[in-house]
Amino acid sequence: MNPRLLACLACLAGTTLSLAAPAGGQGQTGASLPRLQVPLYEVTSKGTGVQLGSLRFSQTAKGLVVHADVRGLLPGRNSMHIHEYRSCGPAVEKGKLVPGAAAGPHWDPTGVMGHGGHGAHHAHGTPTAGEALPLGDLPELTADADGVSNSVVAATRLTSLKQILGRSVIVHRGLDGPKFACGLLPR
Repeated sequence: MNPRLLACLACLAGTTLSLAAPAGGQGQTGASLPRLQVPLYEVTSKGTGVQLGSLRFSQTAKGLVVHADVRGLLPGRNSMHIHEYRSCGPAVEKGKLVPGAAAGPHWDPTGVMGHGGHGAHHAHGTPTAGEALPLGDLPELTADADGVSNSVVAATRLTSLKQILGRSVIVHRGLDGPKFACGLLPR
C-alpha cells in the first residue's frame, strides 16, 4: 500500500505511526517522513474533558511542521507549547488548583527561561531579533471568528520528533490566556 495513503488512514483513525521511515524508501525525497497524531482534550480541574481536536506533527528536512485542527479557541492568535512532563492533569500553582498545570513548565532544555519559570520570556512562537525562546515554544495558532484553527505552522527550531516524545503539548486560549487543551505525546 502507498505509504502516504497509509499515513493518511492512520491519521484519520487517530493512531500514531512509527517514527521510522517506511522500508524500501528512496531516501528523503521518495519516502514518507515521520509523523504523529496527538488528540487534544479540554483541561479541567478533574483532568481532561471532551476532545477539542488534534495536532499532527510531521518531521521534515527543515524542522517540524504542525497541522492543527482545534475548536473552542479565542478568535485570533492562540499560543501552544511543548511542556516538560507527560501529563494533562491539574496541579496546585501559587495556592490554586490549575487545570493542565501537571504538565509542568515549558520544555526548555537550553535553560533560556532560567530557574524561576518564564523569567524575561514574554513572547510566544517565533523569536524576534535578539530574543531567545525555549525550544518548547511553538508558533501561534490562528483561529477564525468561530474559534476554529486549521493552521499549519513550522516549528523549525525543532529538528526531530524524537525531541518531543514523552512530553505534553498545551494550547492556550489567547496568547497569555489559561491552559485550554492538552495532548500527550507518545513515549
